[in-house]
Amino acid sequence: NIYDKIGDQYAEHRSAEIGVGDLLPMIKSVPGPVDVLDLGCGDGRPLAMALRPLARNYVGIDNSSYMASAFKHRIPDAEVIVSSLECADYAEHSFNFIFAYGSIFHLDHDQQVVALEKAAAVLRPGGIFVFNSSDERGNCNGNVAGEEIPHWSLSKSEYIDVLSAQGLTFIEMINGQGDNLIYKFKR
Repeated sequence: NIYDKIGDQYAEHRSAEIGVGDLLPMIKSVPGPVDVLDLGCGDGRPLAMALRPLARNYVGIDNSSYMASAFKHRIPDAEVIVSSLECADYAEHSFNFIFAYGSIFHLDHDQQVVALEKAAAVLRPGGIFVFNSSDERGNCNGNVAGEEIPHWSLSKSEYIDVLSAQGLTFIEMINGQGDNLIYKFKR
């Protein structure tokens, strides 16, 4: 796992606020006690640190044991699962706020479909599912801390089709912080 290798440098290259301004209003719009599933939680900065105080329960998933350990250190009252997103087992839970910020695009096209379907299966009625990715099908390589990391994306219509088939409704796509395209779905 590349993030096990670059874990120490990751924080130096990640914005201390990226995504917080996008996700805080969304989590605050969820009625009642909020149970969060953070797909690709990383080391917990900055998103889990900003969102955890608003959640009754918080579960983070990351395939890097280094990042999961750092996450658990920063967010000790959260549950953390070390697994790839498409293989994670969290079916015994249900959530009303699920997000994958800076993570889903690390999976290839087929893995993304599996991960999206698994997340949709545990989203409660009225719950929100948010993730960022491109709106065009393709792949490219990004760079994090000097390491080349592949990125994949389905098209906007493919994302809508996959999640609509799981009973979710596409709400909107917004331009978020850092030129991120953010998809918002609701059950």
